[in-house]
Amino acid sequence: MADFHIYDLLNIDTMISIVDVGAAPNKDEPEPYQFLIDRGVARVTGFEPDQKACEVMNTRYTGSENRCFPYFIGDG
Repeated sequence: MADFHIYDLLNIDTMISIVDVGAAPNKDEPEPYQFLIDRGVARVTGFEPDQKACEVMNTRYTGSENRCFPYFIGDG
């Protein structure tokens, strides 16, 4: 049986923009929004200060609109 996602019930014509702050990759499972990327309905902008982790995320992201930047997001 295929995975069911709430997105399957929605009738959305626009792209979903996802900002992932602290985008370090999870070694054991895909990103929680990966199904949206796979369906071509989301674009991801990630921020991960660890350069190597950011490079890993850039290899995982598909499509030219998805990017991870090696910057820290914070206050102070």
